[in-house]
Amino acid sequence: MSLKCHSILLLLLVTHQSQAMTFTINNASSPLTNAGNDLVVKTAVFSMATQLQNQVNNSVLIPESSFQTTLTAFSNASVASSNGLGVMYEGGVKKVSLGIGVGGGASGSFNSFSRLGAIQANQLPDVGGGAQVSAILGLSAAGMGWKIGRLDPKRLNVFFNAMYLYHPNLYNVALRIANLGAHVQYHIHAPARENLLFHWDGISFTTGLRYMYQDAAYSTAMTISQSDAASQSTMSWRANYNLGVHSNVFTVPIEVTSNFDFLETFGFVLGAGADLSLGGAATYGGASGPIQSNSTLPGLTSSTIYTGTGVLDAGSNTYAPSLGVMKALVGVHFKLWAVRFSVQGMANTASAYSAYSGLHLVI
Repeated sequence: MSLKCHSILLLLLVTHQSQAMTFTINNASSPLTNAGNDLVVKTAVFSMATQLQNQVNNSVLIPESSFQTTLTAFSNASVASSNGLGVMYEGGVKKVSLGIGVGGGASGSFNSFSRLGAIQANQLPDVGGGAQVSAILGLSAAGMGWKIGRLDPKRLNVFFNAMYLYHPNLYNVALRIANLGAHVQYHIHAPARENLLFHWDGISFTTGLRYMYQDAAYSTAMTISQSDAASQSTMSWRANYNLGVHSNVFTVPIEVTSNFDFLETFGFVLGAGADLSLGGAATYGGASGPIQSNSTLPGLTSSTIYTGTGVLDAGSNTYAPSLGVMKALVGVHFKLWAVRFSVQGMANTASAYSAYSGLHLVI
């Protein structure tokens, strides 16, 4: 694979890095003497080693501002992907609800998305994305017979969600996602009296704690070469990439929502609130492999003309998402007996957006 192709892969993978990666050659040495053809070849291989090091470093040299912008976008997208995950907004829980939810998030300005097809060399796209899927359990306080202080158990629902997924080779990427959450939902305004045509479910307050984890690791082999005609010498770096991005984000959502039903079949939800988040994302891994050289120039005192190990460090600092953002959400839902299906969208003040879909069985 060419250096250009590998550079593109590095740029796409290392989207959370706060500083440029560095390539170094360790333990460089040559057993050749400083006379005759030995000196010609020895001078050439050390010159090629310098060119090789500059070639790799220049290909991954990216301004810190570009790293920071992209990192922030991906961190905020991770928070956005958790919106709606772990909660049921479309009506109350009678006793128990079982469900599954899928959420995806993206972060970046509209201009950023429009520039994706025209990214300049040594620049990262200033947008980010994230996705999650989770199993959801909902419990009604009244249905469970719980009494918590002066709270009305008929108005109180508790939700738990969790999931761990691992795919060892998804388009040459090892992917892990995990999430864990607990939420409390309370009707602070009692639902209006039901009728066949229209039903207002009142005003609900929801809060809790969400943990989101994502890890993507890419592995492949590569070779980068240099040559020198005068000394009849070649040099190559053979290495194995092991580059990964992982994120750990904790979010406390604070949401006020209102649900409307029509004909007991379909309806919509409107809401607003805030997300308070901590954590961040970073890269890990790198590449390491031997520097190999040979020469066909006659009269050399050693068949080994150069030894060394090339090391590319892909570790990074951790960048956190925006500490606090305001958000608005809107969604539609459908009901068929005990089945609830919903689709929801969200936008917040960090220029992050999400889409969520959930399927619940209310028992």
